[in-house]
Amino acid sequence: LLLLDSTDADVYFKRADLLRSVLLYNDAIKDYSKVIELKPDYFGIFLNRAECYIETDNRELALKDLARSTWKGITDYNTY
Repeated sequence: LLLLDSTDADVYFKRADLLRSVLLYNDAIKDYSKVIELKPDYFGIFLNRAECYIETDNRELALKDLARSTWKGITDYNTY
């Protein structure tokens, strides 16, 4: 059992990236959402969550996150 500091956005972000890398997209979405709750200006967060939404066929939410990532100053999806 992994115990998390419920206020540390970095820990959630790292775990979400790990979950995404092993194709556990729904779990990664939950952690990315927690990061957004804790630190909405976290660089790359909306783009990463959008990728998970795309992989789970949730195009509408993916588009919303992609728009938010552009609004946050991220305009090149290939940056990652």
